[in-house]
Amino acid sequence: MNYGFIYCLGNQAMPGIYKIGMTERAPTQRCIEISNATAAPLPFELLFYGEVEDPREVERKIHEQFDLERLSCSREFFRGRALTYKLAIEEWCNSIAVTSDGDYYLSVEDLLDQLEACVDDEGRVEVFMRYASLDGIRMWAEGGSVRFSVPNLDMIPRWILAASSICKGVLLQHLPTEHPIKSSRALSLIAAEDSW
Repeated sequence: MNYGFIYCLGNQAMPGIYKIGMTERAPTQRCIEISNATAAPLPFELLFYGEVEDPREVERKIHEQFDLERLSCSREFFRGRALTYKLAIEEWCNSIAVTSDGDYYLSVEDLLDQLEACVDDEGRVEVFMRYASLDGIRMWAEGGSVRFSVPNLDMIPRWILAASSICKGVLLQHLPTEHPIKSSRALSLIAAEDSW
């Protein structure tokens, strides 16, 4: 019996579409090959993978399981949720490896689920700010702009920029209006000591 890997790839240029495939080599190498061989504007990202016995058969069964989500019968691309595909792959593996890109995709899905569960815009802004703070990003409204305090200017996640642009009006209504550092407790204590 031969062993190999079942993997799931994502691509920022194709949100909600995932490639589920098999390889008998390293999944990272397969991801690079696919990125170099396709006309996708951005490279594919390896999200998760697991080692399986008889990878061709496992791939066939997983593809059958998601036949209704398949974009084309001649391609291995499926429309759905990363978590759904992760759980399906886990059923066939003793363990699954989730990459940092996989964690990112799963956390964005979790964010979207929480946003959908909110009953009002204020709740959605609170969820949005909580997720942004996980990346060290603080946000506030200043005039007619959404402002950011970030630990590294090169590291503003795309989802934050996109959501801030799309939801600017709602954010401006519900974001705090003070720079989060100016309103910090430590700075308030320092300012109080200076007034003595």
